[in-house]
Amino acid sequence: MTYSESDRNQMFDFLRSKYQNPKDIDKIHEFQCRYDQVDPIQWYTKDWFLYSDLNKALREYDIVYLYGIRVFIKDLHQQIVRSHMKSKESTILKLYRGMNVSTAIFDKMKIKSGRLLSFNCFLSTTANNEVAMMYGGALGSFPQMTSVIFEINVDHSISTPAYYVDVKDKSQFKDEDEFLFTMGSVFRIQSIEPLNDGNISRIKLLLTDDNDVELTRLTSFIRSQKETPDELSFILLMAMWGKYEEAKKIGQLMIPTISQELKPILSITLAGIALEQGKREDTAVQLQSVCDFSDERSTISGNTIITSYREAMLCWMQGKWDLAVENLEAIYDIITSEDHPHLAPTYAHIGDLLKKEKKFSEALNHYGRALSILQRYLSSTNSALLEVSNIFVNTHLAYAYESISNLLYKQGDLCGTLEHLQHTMKARLQYLPPTDLAIAKLHTRLGDLQVSLQRNEEALSNFERALVIQAASLPADHLDIAETHTMIGRILLRQQKFREALKSYECALEILFESFASANLAKDETSIKSRNSFLVDIYALIGDVHCKTRNFSEAYQNYELALDIQLECTSAMDPTTHKIIKKLNCVHRLLVRLIT
Repeated sequence: MTYSESDRNQMFDFLRSKYQNPKDIDKIHEFQCRYDQVDPIQWYTKDWFLYSDLNKALREYDIVYLYGIRVFIKDLHQQIVRSHMKSKESTILKLYRGMNVSTAIFDKMKIKSGRLLSFNCFLSTTANNEVAMMYGGALGSFPQMTSVIFEINVDHSISTPAYYVDVKDKSQFKDEDEFLFTMGSVFRIQSIEPLNDGNISRIKLLLTDDNDVELTRLTSFIRSQKETPDELSFILLMAMWGKYEEAKKIGQLMIPTISQELKPILSITLAGIALEQGKREDTAVQLQSVCDFSDERSTISGNTIITSYREAMLCWMQGKWDLAVENLEAIYDIITSEDHPHLAPTYAHIGDLLKKEKKFSEALNHYGRALSILQRYLSSTNSALLEVSNIFVNTHLAYAYESISNLLYKQGDLCGTLEHLQHTMKARLQYLPPTDLAIAKLHTRLGDLQVSLQRNEEALSNFERALVIQAASLPADHLDIAETHTMIGRILLRQQKFREALKSYECALEILFESFASANLAKDETSIKSRNSFLVDIYALIGDVHCKTRNFSEAYQNYELALDIQLECTSAMDPTTHKIIKKLNCVHRLLVRLIT
């Protein structure tokens, strides 16, 4: 991609909108005024937010942030490439990188010893082993993380597709002897072994050369299969992840700078997002704009794929599902390869339409065809790299698996639903960090299914994992956390772990009370009714625990509280009201017996 002055100014505006601290604003002003006077590597190694936030965005695929600073990312990469090409170094280097990785990723590395490994960030290393050990750090009580030291052997005499540079003279921290690798540098894992007391592991890596057979085969395959990514790659990713507001933000950023030939595709993409959100007027505006591109450079001229998508969306808006399917099926004739990965989302879209028509078997068939294409595509690449995966393909793969699981659930096939939802999780973890809230939601869905299948231990594990993510990512008074505590309590109650169950319910109750005091508390009738219903459930569940432990007085008090709130919200004829009254009467009889 080539960038203009407009792209660069847009980057500075984006940073100003992102950081409001006065010190950060001053640094952004300096960044803009002196951008051409200071090397990108010097900007990168300064002690400010850019270093940490850029690499965090790369690790977590924060597409909005990456698109916002795309100009700097390209400039930094190009300077590393130029500096590497000019380097006269001929000795063999030994470099180190200390870091903490998730135990799951570390276990995967152990299995894949001897295979390829790539880092999806700008990789800072040091020639000083002691500096790396400091960054490896002690983890204390974090069993989900593992401390590692990467030891990297670099032979300057060997031609390599990776680019790296000694940045000691440009870095603000000259005593760290830093060497910087650009994004996507590929290494081969030589060995993994514990160091000293075993609390930290050393992973020996060898920088791959141009003659590496496996890397050459992989590179050739990717070049033959994958089209050159463009600006729309960012927005398509966000849309597929269901992050529609972020996708629209990127779309708005693109409008002033995107090339003419991509404008109709951008409009089609934004129309699809609006359609998913149920915003019919926005959809119509975007679809109309597709027809407004009359420039001869525009891909709308003679592009039947865009035309087919546009017509399909118009039919979708009008509820003409059969015609929408016909327009999407027309794309099959345009894309000649039956295994082309771009066909997969088309099959999935047709599956969505057939599902709306309640043609579940046909929908299942189309989702299955999408899945088959993606699996065949990934089978050619997934063994080649340990950490690098095709984000787009895995995104579509997750969508296909989840769509199939939803249909199987409608058909009452809980085991099939669970199996496909587990595959959804596996695919999502290829492009989302394990701490993402979308992963937490999947854990809770898996837990719900496992409860229905009487797999209580597995369900408990999933709810506990969800709780860890929610506690780290959500406000302390968020109702999702309370809901997860409640689900954990239900399982513990089934397992007759009464004390632990009571503790979980009391945590949920405390969170619920905290939410009532929140300034952001929603006060609409639906939200109030939902919270009160939740409160009724928790009091009733606490009553159940006390009843099981023969603490009938406490049980009676909690059932009574549940009934009072229930009667405020619903009529005496409500089924839930009857259940609570029945429990109250039962406990009352037991109390009378104890007294007499």
